Order: sequence, then C-alpha cells, then structure tokens
Amino acid sequence: GVVVINPPYGERMDKDNIDELYKMMGDTFKKNFAGYDCWILSSNMEAFKHVGLRPSRKIQLYNGPLECRFMKFEMYQGTKKIHKLEGRSESGERVGKRSEENG
Repeated sequence: GVVVINPPYGERMDKDNIDELYKMMGDTFKKNFAGYDCWILSSNMEAFKHVGLRPSRKIQLYNGPLECRFMKFEMYQGTKKIHKLEGRSESGERVGKRSEENG
C-alpha cells in the first residue's frame, strides 16, 4: 500500500505541536504500516527530523511559493538489517533468511 500525507508545515501552528505531530506520524507509520511506502510532503525541513525515520527518496518541489520536500519512507517489520536479510536481490534471488530461532 501507499500512504501520502501533506501535514501542516508550521506556518500557522506552534513549533512544539508541529514537532510532536511529525513524531506521531513516524511512530504511526512504524507501528501500523509495515509493507507500505509512506510519503510526506512538507516545507518544514526541521520537522522532518522528528519523523524518526530515514527517507529512501527525497524529491524537491514547490507548493506555491514554498520550497518543499516529498519524502518516501519504506516501512517494514523489524530492523533494516533483518529486512535486508529476508529480502531479495534485484534479480529476484533470495539473499538470506532469518532463522526460526530468532523469531
């Protein structure tokens, strides 16, 4: 699935509320959207830091006069290391498998 969100940038909201909102978005993505690509459009570069996730893609664009970033966050269960081990190579071959003991 795909989630696309255009949250407030902080033009009309208190900075602390914006930071908390972006943190909540990141937490929600992690907990509820494994397997999804989550995109956020914002001009607030500082607020992106509070998402707590590393974007896999960043696109610079403008929303009217505001310079923005459209950032993609690929969501998966577990850690990135485990995700890579369970994934497949670009050719489609299995690159590894997490052991049953590690759950």
